[in-house]
Parts: sequence; C-alpha cells; structure tokens
Amino acid sequence: MGDIKNKLTSGKNTKNIKLKKGKSFGYQVLGFGGGDREVARFTSATGGSITECGNYKIHTFTSSGCFVVEAGNGPTFPDGGPNKVDYLIVAGGGSGGGDRGGGGGGGGVRSSFPNACGHLVICSGTIPVTVGAGGAGQGDNGHGAVGANSVFSSITSTGGGGGGVGTSNASPGNPGGSGGAGAGPSGNGGAGNSPPVSDPATPSQGNGGGVNPGPIGGLRAGGGGGGGAGSEGGSGSPSAGGNGGNGSSAFPTGIAVPGLGSSREFSGGGGGGRDGRTGGNGGSAGSAGASAGQSAASPSTPTGNGPANSGSGTGGRGTDPSGTSGTGGSGAVVIRYKFQ
Repeated sequence: MGDIKNKLTSGKNTKNIKLKKGKSFGYQVLGFGGGDREVARFTSATGGSITECGNYKIHTFTSSGCFVVEAGNGPTFPDGGPNKVDYLIVAGGGSGGGDRGGGGGGGGVRSSFPNACGHLVICSGTIPVTVGAGGAGQGDNGHGAVGANSVFSSITSTGGGGGGVGTSNASPGNPGGSGGAGAGPSGNGGAGNSPPVSDPATPSQGNGGGVNPGPIGGLRAGGGGGGGAGSEGGSGSPSAGGNGGNGSSAFPTGIAVPGLGSSREFSGGGGGGRDGRTGGNGGSAGSAGASAGQSAASPSTPTGNGPANSGSGTGGRGTDPSGTSGTGGSGAVVIRYKFQ
C-alpha cells in the first residue's frame, strides 16, 4: 500500500486535492480514492427566541411558530449525534371550576433535559411548533376548562384538566397532563398523565387532582386542589379548599429561557375554592405561579390568571356570582442543540 502522506505532496505524478466548500458550521472531510465526501456539519436552525449557552443554541417558543432546521450530519459527537435535540414541552394549564370549584390542573410537562438518553432525532425541514393556551376562566356554575396541548415533532404534552363545579351532584375534574380537582359531594379528581406517556426517556407528564370530601356536607366543603407536574393536588375539607400540587423543575439552571422569568418550575395546580358564605379559606396555590382558590375574604375577586408560559392551573371559584376562576397559564416549547 502506498504512503498516503507522500500522495498529499505536490509532484509530477500527483494531483492537488481540492476541499469541498462547507454549507454551514462545519469542517472539511477529505475523500481518498472515491472523490470528495459531503461536508460534516453541525445543526443550524431558525425560529423562536434564540440564545447561546456554551456550545449549544436554545430556541424558546412562547407562542406557536415554526422550527426551520438543517440537521447536522457526520461523526457522532460525545454527547449526542449531530441531528439530535433536547426539548422541553409545556402544555397550557386548566382553569378552576365555579361555585366552590376544584382547582385547575397544570399542563403536561415533557422534557429530555434530565435524561441524556432522551434526545429527539430530527430531519432537515420545517417543523411546526404548537404552544397551548390555558383554559378559559369560569363564572358561576361553570366547569373548569381544559388547557390546550403543546406539540413539537413527535412529542405532545397534554393540557391540564379543568376543575369540577361545586353543584349538588358530584363533579369530577377533567383528566389531563395534570388532572383538575373534583368538586360537589364526593367529586373525584381527574387523572394526571392522561393519556399515559410510555416513552422511558421521559417521566410522567403530571399528577392527579384532589377530591371534594362529601357526601355529608359535601356541598359546602371546599373543592380539591388541581394536580401539578411535581405532586398531586390535595383534598378539600369542610373548612378549606384543597391545596394545588407543586410544579416541576424541568431543566438545569444554566440554560437561559427568555420570556419565562427566573422560575425554573412549570405547571403548578390551582387551589380549591371554598364557600364564602360560611367562612373557610381557599386552597393554597401550587408553585410555578398557580393561583389560590377563592375564600370568604374576597369572594368576588378573580382567583388570578396563570402566568403566561408557566403552564399553571388556576384556583377554584367561590360562590359570589361576579367572581371568576381565572385563565390557565399558556405553555412553552424550548429546543436545544449543539451548534459548534
């Protein structure tokens, strides 16, 4: 076999080897015998708000849009192939129910950041990104509304469940990423992680909502707390609404997320509402910006909307006809890949 080093020197019986021009961030690959090979490159993309963190670019979507990508190729990098991305997908939170209503559940949270094996393989092209809205706030006798799903590529996070309404009949919370809480006598909480996530690389989307205790005196008992991505919602009691479940930390603190604030948590559950005519307190909110349930102290004051892009649910409403349960927090989508 000839000496490759000698073949690369100029001389009468040799040819100059030309390098093929790269398309984007990349490096040249020489081809011997079979002609030039395609240039190896890192992934490059547009869409959302773009920031850099070390060797990675982060695209943050706080509203729906498109991720336009030229996927990388070539050698496998030490921490993932050139056409793989990490993701955080947060769905919209559910709203609380009316009239001693159950708290709304937080939107589903699916993230590959805690697990290196959770990379998503992408291909070059335009990938739609859907950021789910929060469920609409409800007035007197209104069942809480379900949050909308958030979607990126093959990954869907399910919207949070709406809280039940405190009528004379049992009113269960809706299932969802995290479930809405039950209200009315013996109203059950909605299931979390619904539909179930079967991907072993990502944990459960969320948790179930709390219950209204009933049946004796259940009409006046507080609604349960909505489920959160980090924990289940609490049960109501004759003297107070149930506490909302806490949110979940979705990715390391070193990642910048423009527009999402300083909190590292998403999708807390709303507190349960309580009958303001008979005293008692609304349930405390879960973390991540969820709102508390209404209480006797302020029966006509709205429970408060979930912060934008938090995925958090809102508290259940009290009994005053002018009060509302607040709109659930919208979701967010964050995508990260190696660009150098």
